[in-house]
Amino acid sequence: MAVKLNELMNSGSILEAKKSNRPGVLKTIIAKITDYLPNRNGRIYPRKIWEKACNSDLVKEQVACNCFFGEANHPFDDRMDIDLTNVSHAISKLDIRDDGVYGTIDILDTPSGGIIDKLLEYGSKIGISSRGCGSLDDATNTVQDDYQLFAFDIVARPSVAAARLTESEELMKQGKIIMTESEIKSVLNNYRNNVLNESGYTLNERENVANNIISRLIKESQELNRR
Repeated sequence: MAVKLNELMNSGSILEAKKSNRPGVLKTIIAKITDYLPNRNGRIYPRKIWEKACNSDLVKEQVACNCFFGEANHPFDDRMDIDLTNVSHAISKLDIRDDGVYGTIDILDTPSGGIIDKLLEYGSKIGISSRGCGSLDDATNTVQDDYQLFAFDIVARPSVAAARLTESEELMKQGKIIMTESEIKSVLNNYRNNVLNESGYTLNERENVANNIISRLIKESQELNRR
């Protein structure tokens, strides 16, 4: 039976990160999204699973149309479709290699994308997490070939998480690995005051966008720290 599978990826470091001059794009990141080892949830995604998932007609069509979107955080319900009001990025290219899956990620000039961009500039380590459904072999905890990929979301991860993106390796060396609750609020409140104010949103809409993402980031970090 197919089940919802949200997975924190075993990600490597960013290969390239640069600001973009393309309309609607704040920054483009080229990164290793995942390898083929057991992930943080102990599940195994063999290379053939990722080859099939990333080359499905649905994913190829979305990439070709610049519509392979992801959100800031996984949705808290079981939906697989994308909420356009929370889109933060788009995957413009997926590359299956011997050591893992690599992707080109465009951080979009949206309210959620702007927050991700600010967190990256701050030096925060941001995780890549897949959203999909499929069945599992209970004996080996291996994902089966009916797996369907719907999105790669960007999520907040504390220092215990294995998969993260960071724009600043130097900050990582200095031990700046995660943001505290007060730091999250400070960065996002600054973003709300300086960027969302110029976006055309009403005051209530600006408050709702910022407060929703703040609460999601804090809740997810708290849940992971309890594990």
